[in-house]
Amino acid sequence: MDVDSAGESNPRVDEFRLLDPGDAWPAADEEFDGIVSDFVLEHLPDPEHFFAEATRVLRPGGVICLRTTNRFGYPALAAQVIPESLHGRVLRMAQPDRASEDIFPTLYRCNSRRALAGYLRALDPEAYVGGVWAEPSYFGFSRILERLAGVLHRIGPAMLAPTLVGFARVRHRELDMGAV
Repeated sequence: MDVDSAGESNPRVDEFRLLDPGDAWPAADEEFDGIVSDFVLEHLPDPEHFFAEATRVLRPGGVICLRTTNRFGYPALAAQVIPESLHGRVLRMAQPDRASEDIFPTLYRCNSRRALAGYLRALDPEAYVGGVWAEPSYFGFSRILERLAGVLHRIGPAMLAPTLVGFARVRHRELDMGAV
């Protein structure tokens, strides 16, 4: 499922379903055993809707696995400081192979360890959220910056890790948003 119909042409997808943002997902209640969301949460205007729909379409015992940008990691901090009108130009410099249609506005509405843990623990009190220091690929255009980022990756505190991962198992059918 995706909001962009370009996913329909992905040869690795067996079945594609187009999402209409804000509407119910095109899936039956308890249809899926698992959901993988890869760098999606930072773009969502309404994370509560995302987690409510994820809860609805997952069977009890179903698993949700998330990878997203940490709003306190250096890529997100840079994106928050750089004007939106320049994001495309800066990303093309940092990632020359990235297509311009693959650049989306970022909102960071649930992109801290605390916020993400709140959403996931509403599903599963034993949910896990952690930070990941992946390779410093954003600085591939500069050997000096890439090496400095590599040092930061080795010594940086967990709260500044550029990427967050989260895992939860749906324990109950209703999402308890009071826990968020």
